[in-house]
Amino acid sequence: HFGSSTLLPGALANPKVGGQRPSVPEVLGRGMCSDELGTQLVYYVLRRPSPAPASSPFPPPPAAPKPRPNPRRLILKLDGRRDVLHRRFVKTKDATISIPELADEASPLPWGWEIAGQDRFRDLRCSVRDLLADAALNLETGVPPWMRDHPQIKAQIHAIRELLEDGRKFTIVIHEHVPWKTAGGGAAPDEGGASAGDGDEDDDRATQSSFEPGPGLVREVFGDPGTTPTSLPSLDLDGVASFILSGACRSVVLLSGAGISTASGIPDYRGSGGLWTTVAPQRLTATQTQRQKIAQDPEWAASIELFKENPLPLLELERGFVQGLAQGRWKPTVAHFFVKLLHDHGLLTRVLTQNIDGLHQAAGVPEDVVTEVHGTSRTAECTHCGCQVPVQNFADALVQHIKDIGVSHRDPVAPAESRPRGPPC
Repeated sequence: HFGSSTLLPGALANPKVGGQRPSVPEVLGRGMCSDELGTQLVYYVLRRPSPAPASSPFPPPPAAPKPRPNPRRLILKLDGRRDVLHRRFVKTKDATISIPELADEASPLPWGWEIAGQDRFRDLRCSVRDLLADAALNLETGVPPWMRDHPQIKAQIHAIRELLEDGRKFTIVIHEHVPWKTAGGGAAPDEGGASAGDGDEDDDRATQSSFEPGPGLVREVFGDPGTTPTSLPSLDLDGVASFILSGACRSVVLLSGAGISTASGIPDYRGSGGLWTTVAPQRLTATQTQRQKIAQDPEWAASIELFKENPLPLLELERGFVQGLAQGRWKPTVAHFFVKLLHDHGLLTRVLTQNIDGLHQAAGVPEDVVTEVHGTSRTAECTHCGCQVPVQNFADALVQHIKDIGVSHRDPVAPAESRPRGPPC
C-alpha cells in the first residue's frame, strides 16, 4: 500500500465476483518483477474508487491517522533570585527545552535556542543550574575541535554562562511533544496512553514533564504559536466565552479600565455619578480663574499644569480614594477574579490596566503579568526630589491637611480648609 494506492499481482487485478465484475479501479501504472525462483509477476498500481463498493474484493482503506494533540508547554519564568536556579524539573524523553532569551537567527523567537533535545532512552531529571552547566560543557567539549573557535559557538557558551550569574532573569520552556517513531523509538501512544513496544523498563519513566515546587512562576500552555485561531462564533460575550472554552484559545491579553472597579465602590470618571460628571468647582480650593477652567473642562483638575500651580484641587478630589486604599476598603470584583482564573488556566499572557487601585494584584494576578499604564497608588512620589513614600503615609498626610469635599458622610477629622504643606525634601 502507498497511501490510497495498492500494488496487486496482475492475475488478481480485476477478478469476477459472483459472475459480476466489480467497479474497476483506475490503473495508474504497470510493472514486472520476479521472485527467488524466477517466477515472473506482473503488478499494477491501482487507485480505488471512493467509496469502495460493499462487494469489492480489495482490502479496506487504511484508517486515517489520529490528529496530533496540541503540544503542551511548561514555561518557568526565573526572577533573578539565587535559589531559583536550584529548582528541579523532569523532562520526558520526547520533550525538548529551549530558552527564548538565547534566540538568534538559527533559533528565532518565540521559543529561542533548544538547549536540551529529545532523548531516545531516558528522561532528564535535574536542576536549572545543572541544565545550563551541562549545556555549556557540551558546547566546550562536545563539538569537533575545528568548531570550538567558531564565533557563534563562543557566543552561545558566553550567553549560557551569563545565565548562571546571580540576578539574571530568563525563561525555561519545556516543549512536550507527542512521541513518534522517530522520537523515542516507539510508536505513537494509543488511546490508553501506552506506546507499542513499551516494556517493564519504561515503568519508571515520567508520563509528563513537570517542575518541582519552588521559586519562579510556572505556566502551562497548549498549542503552537503563530497558528491562526478559529474565528469567534459571534461578536459578543457569548462568542468570546465559547472561544475560550473551545480549547483553541491559547493566549488572552486584557485591557481594563475604571469600569472594572466600580462594583468595588470606586467611582469611574465619565460614567453616571463619575468623578468628572459630579465635580463641583466651587467646593475646591482654587482661584476664581482656576474654578472657571475646571467648570469648562473638569479633567483640567487633574492636569499637571494645574497641579504645578495648585495641587490642592486634585488632592481634594482624590482624598477619599487614597484613604480607601490605605484602609483596604476597596476589594476585587468578580471581573478581577475572572482575570485570575484565566491566569490559573495558563491562558493569561498580560493584563494592561489604566487603573491605579492595585485590585488585579489583590485578586492574585502576579505582579509581572500586570502592566499599570498610569502608574500605581501603592506609593506616592514627590515631584520635586523624586522621594517615594508608602500609600499609608500619603493617606495620613491627606487626612490631616486636606479637607473633605464630599456632600454626605464627611470625614469628622478632616480640617475645615485645606492647608498647603511643603514637600518633606
